[in-house]
Amino acid sequence: MVSINKKRRRIQRMIPFLLNPLIVLWGFLSFSSLIFILFPPTPIWQYIIGIPLASLSLYWFLSMIWEEFVGEYERIVIRTNTTICPSNYWDSYAKDIFKFKGETIIKTHFSAGFYLLDNIEIIEMMLSLQGIPSLLFFYEKSNSSTWYNCLDCIRILSEIENSIATFIELSIPKTANKKISPEVVEGIQKDCQEFIDILQNLSEKGLPFQFVLLSQPAWNSQIEFNYREEGYCI
Repeated sequence: MVSINKKRRRIQRMIPFLLNPLIVLWGFLSFSSLIFILFPPTPIWQYIIGIPLASLSLYWFLSMIWEEFVGEYERIVIRTNTTICPSNYWDSYAKDIFKFKGETIIKTHFSAGFYLLDNIEIIEMMLSLQGIPSLLFFYEKSNSSTWYNCLDCIRILSEIENSIATFIELSIPKTANKKISPEVVEGIQKDCQEFIDILQNLSEKGLPFQFVLLSQPAWNSQIEFNYREEGYCI
């Protein structure tokens, strides 16, 4: 089980990444090559060719670490108990692989869930103070055996969407409030809107749902298909 707490998730994600011997070797060679070139005597060709190559390699290495730390493909997502991929999912792939978007039987939003996960502690605090059931009640922590009614969650998401801006403005201490920008508030509200769209679509088709954690270091069409076959509405 991956912790829902942001700091713990990052630590759990970073430890195996930084212990990967290939990653460590790549970083060491990139950094040492750059240092070696910068210390004379160094042939002029190494300045012309070596520095750009070593710098680019180091940049890629640091970018990988940053992406792994931030969790670009990490968010709460909605999952249902059946595949959302129709039989003709891959039919248009060969026509334009760069703009390919496989058709699904359920409405999907690829970006939804990032702001909800990133601010889950504040959201849960607001729900608790207002006597509203926890959003994490619908989060499946250990297995896929428990499914929930979409309408129950829609009501909670609507409350979050309507109340989060006022709650942050009036209830969060000013020292913490500086960390929560209007863009973040809008992101939370947009996540709620997009999740409500998905849940309404699931409800119309008589399908249940659960929240699950998506923590994926990379992305491509095959990865997306695999998740959608498992019922992830992304």
